[in-house]
Amino acid sequence: MQNNEVLRFDNVSVRFPTRNTPNSSFLAIDQVSFSLKEGEFVAVVGPSGCGKSTLLNLASGLVFASRGETRYRGELINRVNTKVGYITQHDNLLPWQSTRRNVELALRIRGVPKQKHAAIAEKWIGIVGLKGFEEHYPRELSGGMRKRAGIARTLCYEPDTILLDEPFGALDAQLRVAMQDELLRIWEEAANTTMLFITHDLSEAVALSDRVIVMSGRPGRVVAEIDIPLARPRVIRQLRFLPEFTALHEQLWRAIEH
Repeated sequence: MQNNEVLRFDNVSVRFPTRNTPNSSFLAIDQVSFSLKEGEFVAVVGPSGCGKSTLLNLASGLVFASRGETRYRGELINRVNTKVGYITQHDNLLPWQSTRRNVELALRIRGVPKQKHAAIAEKWIGIVGLKGFEEHYPRELSGGMRKRAGIARTLCYEPDTILLDEPFGALDAQLRVAMQDELLRIWEEAANTTMLFITHDLSEAVALSDRVIVMSGRPGRVVAEIDIPLARPRVIRQLRFLPEFTALHEQLWRAIEH
């Protein structure tokens, strides 16, 4: 393992049992190999059902490989990986808890001393732009605000790596761009945090990432790894007018079509 390598999928295959069919199974991903370096932002794209979310479940220790190995900082993942944070498409905020209490939930679960909760929650609520909404409940927040609260809840305990499963998929186009900019800003503030980002949106993959992993249809296999050499910091709404952006987008399309 390289010193700065955080996460590695090494020739990983995953089989799941077929629903309602005894003694039957299907291959979700097949012989997948790639790794992430510390502080790297890597996106994974591919058709629906190709096993993108399975990769996140492997990294978090919610699913285990049928063949091959998944390692985190050199250690085999064979239990729930508490060193990663997981942001899903749905914010999953507790509706009966305020923004502050929702953010503090992760600190309570992780056993952070109670006397530190308020200061840590206040810091991250401010970073995601929700200062003044600490005592609001999820029903009183817009979709984008709820998404930011969910991000704060994940980042507040400062996990080494963040797993993101199409977190902006349900947002409208304008809000989605705003949240992409917000995510990049937060990532830059949380220095050395590694991001593994699942998306079906090729433009989003190019705009956010340092590198894109392209998966085939099921069973998902890695068909391409494409570097994204766009300068940082990035402003999402400006990127799309750059010829380099267009060229990278076309390169991804060609990789997926093959």
